[in-house]
Amino acid sequence: MFLFFAFAGTQVANAGAQTSDNTTTNQSTGFSPIVLMYIAVVFGFSLMVNVWIFFRSVLKIVLSR
Repeated sequence: MFLFFAFAGTQVANAGAQTSDNTTTNQSTGFSPIVLMYIAVVFGFSLMVNVWIFFRSVLKIVLSR
C-alpha cells in the first residue's frame, strides 16, 4: 500500500512535469526542485498513512485481549 501510493504520486508528478520548461539545468530535460519536493511529500504522506493504519489495527488487537 505504501509503495502503491508513492508510485501513484510519483507518476502524477512526472506526468505534470513533462510539459514544464522550468528545470534547474536550463535544458529541455533535468530535474525540478518543485517536482522533487512533491515526490518527497507524497512518499512521506504515504508512509504516515500506512503507519497510522498499522498502529490503529495493532492497537485494536492488543487492547481486545
